[in-house]
Amino acid sequence: MRTAGWTEQVTVLDRVTAVLDAFDAGDDGIGVSELARRANLPKSTVSRIAADLVAEGLLERDEGRLYVGARLHDLGRAVDLPRRLRAAALPVMTELRDATGETVRLTVADDVERVVIAVARGRVETARTPAVGSRIAGGAPAVGSAVPARSGAEIARLEIAAEADRSDFHPDRLAPLVRRAAAMIGQRLRAPRT
Repeated sequence: MRTAGWTEQVTVLDRVTAVLDAFDAGDDGIGVSELARRANLPKSTVSRIAADLVAEGLLERDEGRLYVGARLHDLGRAVDLPRRLRAAALPVMTELRDATGETVRLTVADDVERVVIAVARGRVETARTPAVGSRIAGGAPAVGSAVPARSGAEIARLEIAAEADRSDFHPDRLAPLVRRAAAMIGQRLRAPRT
């Protein structure tokens, strides 16, 4: 949060950034007054900025509450690592999907949830098939494996979602395939760029 005196020599961009920075992942919408308090800006300023951000799709307004807009999500997808990660993962995910017939998803951690950044849809579409950008609970049942970074730390997770109502879903057979595919993605990601 900015200090009380910071508004004296700031640009419009500083104010817009303060408004956007005021949102937290766990927010269920924010009123203008709360947003102004968090951004340490006058309510009238935040109201004008919010109206402009809504018009541009960067924020959404519903019943007087403001939410991060879909356009911000789209801009976030353009960030280099997720773009490179998707490029490295999609061919491997497609092979895994073709070999198993299952929907394969690639997710990254975001606090207690995971955000889907790529999907290769399987033969069976279900209501639970995730869309890119959707959030899923971190502990959602799935056969998964970490995609390792150069350091060995997990940068993403490759998963085949477990469908509880399917008798032909065999996690024990899928797990080795998912582990190999995740390792291949990590290798492709670490390969020198051409």
